[in-house]
Amino acid sequence: MSLHDYLSKTYGTSTKADKKSKSKSKSRDNKNASTHHTTTLITERIDGPVLPNQSHTAPTSAGGQKKTLWKNLKTNELVETSHVSGNITPKLDDPSNPKKPDNQNVRDETSKDKPETIFRDERGHVLSSEQMAERRLAPDLQKKAKQIALQKLNKGPLQLYMEENQLTYKSLENTLGSRIGDSSLADPALAFDNKEESNKSNVPTSYLGRKQWDGLASSNRFNIPPGSRWDGVDRSNGFETKWFKKKEELEQQNVEKYTLQEDY
Repeated sequence: MSLHDYLSKTYGTSTKADKKSKSKSKSRDNKNASTHHTTTLITERIDGPVLPNQSHTAPTSAGGQKKTLWKNLKTNELVETSHVSGNITPKLDDPSNPKKPDNQNVRDETSKDKPETIFRDERGHVLSSEQMAERRLAPDLQKKAKQIALQKLNKGPLQLYMEENQLTYKSLENTLGSRIGDSSLADPALAFDNKEESNKSNVPTSYLGRKQWDGLASSNRFNIPPGSRWDGVDRSNGFETKWFKKKEELEQQNVEKYTLQEDY
């Protein structure tokens, strides 16, 4: 035996090991191809039916079988699948593929299951929804009532009378003046005393028929004369006189400013 043969026999590569490794790799490839052929993935799309397109074919697999391309008519997508027998369109009426419930139906069912809210007052009595709504509006109504009461307090009897009868000052002079001057409304006993009747006719009266002071009296901002029982003593703090004095000064300044203004 030569040295070359000895070295190749002990340390060199053997053809049998190469053949064994090649056979093992081939067997693994065949197993993968068979498992790929046996296991098929079916995807169900509810968007629309998936129909086969016979004109398009994918390259052959390791086992030599052809793969068909399935086309979705709505999305125009090509899906690569192996051969599948039967109809793969999903049956919506099938009990195994139930429909998803709508959100509106679920809400309606949950709202029916909920019990009605029961409202009670301080003593525990049950209140209806109308009574509860009235209670919620009660604070606003109370505020409005207070505002109306304040407006009435700030008005005099003459203003209230005019609002109730929808009168103006001109119509008030015509109606109340005729009533006050009407002799049929006077005291019938005054017909026997001429002096008393003449004195009564000279007494000034208000629009509402109340007697007023017939002597001299200081004026005020509201032009309200004093009553007939006033003793003539001015008990004010002097604000009315100052108010009139300031008003006259402002009017005089406006007149002077207008007269001294030059034309351009």
